[in-house]
Amino acid sequence: MDHKKNNETPDIGSAVHGKEHLTIKHKASNAWRFIWAGVGVIGTLSGVLGVYEFLAGSNGPQNQQMTSQEMIVAMVNNNSITVEEAARLAKALVSDDGDASSQATESIQKIAVEGTDRQREALSLLSQEHTRPQGLELLRSEATTAEDWLTLARFAQDSDEELALSSIKKSLALAPENFEALTMFARLQAKNDDFAAAMRSAATAEVLANSPYESLLASRTKLDISRQAQDVSAMQKNIDATVQKLNAYEEANASTSLPDSFALDGYRQHPVWVRAVTHQVLAVMYNFIDQDAVRRANLHNTAKESVETLIANNARYSKEAIEQASTAISLYDSIQPLVNSEDSYTVAYNNIISHNHLAFAHLTDGNGDTGVKFSSEMLELVRMEAETGNRKAIEDLPTFYNRHAAFLVRQNDIEGSLKTRRRSTHLQISYLKKHGSENLALKTAKLELDYAIIAARLDKYELLEQKIDAYLGELEAVIKSDLEEDNHMVDYAIEALNISGAYERKPSELENGVAAMNRGAAFIDELIAQHGENHGRLHAKHYMGLYRGDILFFWGEKQLALLEYQKVLAEAENIIPTEKEPDVVVFSQLETLYRIGNLNIEGSEDALIEGIKLGKELDKGRRLTTTYQTALNEMLRIANERGIAIQ
Repeated sequence: MDHKKNNETPDIGSAVHGKEHLTIKHKASNAWRFIWAGVGVIGTLSGVLGVYEFLAGSNGPQNQQMTSQEMIVAMVNNNSITVEEAARLAKALVSDDGDASSQATESIQKIAVEGTDRQREALSLLSQEHTRPQGLELLRSEATTAEDWLTLARFAQDSDEELALSSIKKSLALAPENFEALTMFARLQAKNDDFAAAMRSAATAEVLANSPYESLLASRTKLDISRQAQDVSAMQKNIDATVQKLNAYEEANASTSLPDSFALDGYRQHPVWVRAVTHQVLAVMYNFIDQDAVRRANLHNTAKESVETLIANNARYSKEAIEQASTAISLYDSIQPLVNSEDSYTVAYNNIISHNHLAFAHLTDGNGDTGVKFSSEMLELVRMEAETGNRKAIEDLPTFYNRHAAFLVRQNDIEGSLKTRRRSTHLQISYLKKHGSENLALKTAKLELDYAIIAARLDKYELLEQKIDAYLGELEAVIKSDLEEDNHMVDYAIEALNISGAYERKPSELENGVAAMNRGAAFIDELIAQHGENHGRLHAKHYMGLYRGDILFFWGEKQLALLEYQKVLAEAENIIPTEKEPDVVVFSQLETLYRIGNLNIEGSEDALIEGIKLGKELDKGRRLTTTYQTALNEMLRIANERGIAIQ
């Protein structure tokens, strides 16, 4: 599992590695999920489970010590490369699943022995991150066969998705019935939000599967695509199919025993590992469905029912999740003592995530104390790995302190939760100071603000105003120092939303709740007056107004929210499109129309009809991404509930 791709909690790793080059729309749509769940109402559940940690693949963090470029060059010049070094290079290039990593290892060995001089030169370039693009380009220039293009796609899928997608298409054009190519194609299509096409590719791969193992992989691919598409009904169907395929796979491999030990990366295709990962995937999916059911129920939680009540009335799969996670843990425990030291944390990480999901499942099953017990075990596993000096474990440790803190909140251990959160914050700040970081003061202020917001949500408001002012001051200074960097602009809107959530337990302090948004809007207007309009400023201003309307709605001020949304809608057409966000205007209009329609007051019906019409037009042109497809689905559901006829 590439956990960094789907980790909702910032950690020291992400903080240290510099700017995050996401589009404003991508970053802001993630914040939108926060509002859809209700400001903070399901936030604790999100912290417990890890909202986006659902891919549940099989390899987790990468911690290999890469061989030097000179050694790789020497090996390939001798027309050979050891299995261990090929595996290390493969793990550096591929973080998808065990099968892909193993195939990459074989490709590396084959190139070292049989490849052209230029292909073997490409291996040495691939061994170092800073020369990897040149290595991929060299392989591209040498590719002629279906296997060449598939190899390039394997190596490019993590670092250059566009190259990987074009390469896999060329491979399939030459060999259209290649199972591995089809499953990779399906995953890449899903990453690009083309879920219907991804499901067709996965279904074709399933037909071509030649073994219980391939059938299981195809079924897991379909299951994950349905999860990414947030299609719960398809998830339930694909869960049943995956269980059937898993049973067949286990029967076919019933007599396979564990070896005395595994060579580097040797565990990945062993039946015990494949079974463990699949049981983990199933636990993740059951928990996802339960969390989604609670989230949807909370969208219409007009009676302000407690989280406990929402869980009790809507979570249905906790016992299934408990069974699957428990089985995964047992299997990982059997593998852990047998793996190479370089693989230790990869196996441990999957075990840790399974503990996380086991704890969550017990919580939804009404056994909070048992959930905290497994959460404690989860944290202890990470601490044990960190104490060995494992870099990734050290970087992950704050994330799991935060997870454990969320479990403690669910059990009303407020002081214990805050102490655990404080430990996480301290670790991250210490790491940043020790290793150095761009915008250190801003990142430190952000970590302190995050802690103050969590404390405020638990009725501890002492530090909040001071930390808000410190962070926003640092953020404004950074924005002024680099006027072309759009990411920091949308950070302002997102953090203003987070700050407003700190006051959710004090509806009487509506003015404080929107104060950061008002400050941000004034700051953006000042920048526009001094430096002119650009995409980042106009888009951030859009989200500032949109989120202000969300908070007003959340606190029951529907008429004020309507006025804010109407202003935002009128200004949306002024947002300047970019190459990465060509549809920014229509997406901004769609998300605003959804919100007006959801108010259920005079004027809502017309906005709902207009929003559905726009959404259908975009969907027909295959332009909707996951977030906006969800918005369209929600509008259709609302219209159906209210008896509104849609042409």
